[in-house]
Amino acid sequence: MIPQLLWRCPFCGADDALEQRRGWRRPAHVRCARCATALEVRRVIGGDYRLRVVGGSGAASGAERPLAEWYAIAKASLTPSPLPRGATALSLAPGEDAYLESREADLYLRADDANRGAAARPGAPAADPPGARVPRMRRGDTGRVTLTSERLAWRGQRVALDFWWTRVESVHTEVTWRLGLMDGRQPYKVRFHRESVLKWLTYIAAVAARAGERTGRRIAVSNY
Repeated sequence: MIPQLLWRCPFCGADDALEQRRGWRRPAHVRCARCATALEVRRVIGGDYRLRVVGGSGAASGAERPLAEWYAIAKASLTPSPLPRGATALSLAPGEDAYLESREADLYLRADDANRGAAARPGAPAADPPGARVPRMRRGDTGRVTLTSERLAWRGQRVALDFWWTRVESVHTEVTWRLGLMDGRQPYKVRFHRESVLKWLTYIAAVAARAGERTGRRIAVSNY
């Protein structure tokens, strides 16, 4: 659970590097696979988790903070940098940079979404009439997500969709495992199999803010 929340090592800045080990008759620990810093995890009844450095980082040995503070430290060190050209299979336009690509994930769409089974994205869907019943969302595809300077791109087994920053209205999390977004008036959800949704929200917030500076258009992003 802790690596899903503290997805970035607060010491070396490595993403997805923390591994949790549950203790038997002893406190659980998380350890960074890159810098080997180890933290003891203690649950405070009625409060936050507290993490104390117990190995691997001499300068910070013994330091103890609530999980929220370690998360703030880790997040503050993030400055998204473009991936090397060729690091993603996504075809990029001239001047477009890719920042992050997921492992396997699931895409959820509305049952009436015209993009179900489509090879490419059609035009924007019309708004639901007032009082209309909103159809349930269902898993429609399995694939990968790529975050770029211009869009959030989905490439799956059945569907190829591009959520352009010029159209996306908002991005948010649902609990700790789904990323939700509104593309125009159409909702979509992505469930990552083995990655932190908070990581994706943090990267998206930074990249979408840069896009907003270029276009003068603000994309609403939930707290992260």
